[in-house]
Amino acid sequence: MKVTVPTELADITLATYMQYEQQETTLGKISVLLGLEESLVRNIEQADFDQITKLLTTLDTSPDQEHTLQPIVEVDGMRYGLIPNLSRITTGEYIDLERLCEDTWTNLPQILAVLYRRVTVETKREYQVAAYTGAEDHTWTQELTMDVVMGVLGFFLSTGLALSSASLQSFKEERAAD
Repeated sequence: MKVTVPTELADITLATYMQYEQQETTLGKISVLLGLEESLVRNIEQADFDQITKLLTTLDTSPDQEHTLQPIVEVDGMRYGLIPNLSRITTGEYIDLERLCEDTWTNLPQILAVLYRRVTVETKREYQVAAYTGAEDHTWTQELTMDVVMGVLGFFLSTGLALSSASLQSFKEERAAD
């Protein structure tokens, strides 16, 4: 039997990663990532198991992996785009994102479905996405690869940190002026 071991986050879908995160044992985690029953993983030679475990732990902790924000992604032949202009986010999008982000990892598929929607118009430089309804199908997001997911999460984390830093600096300047 030939088994494919994921070597980068682009090899792992969101669905697989969410199952991986729910596992409590290394055996369970390896089983999920390899797509094998635990009984089969138990039969892997210990040296091979250790090598696989070492490789897979670098997927989570490798500091040199940079994840680029991908504004347009394709899943099953359908193109989805990130909200093109986040400064023009709708009230519905904002309210739903705020609510969903209260439990980010559990709600990640729904969060991604708010942020990425079907591309309706696309030119070489611009694109438009379907209007937000609040009832978007999020099942397709399970097929996104983790490099895409980490890219969008990293973007929002860095944007949030930059906004927090700017707000703190502004507050300090106001206090100093008083």
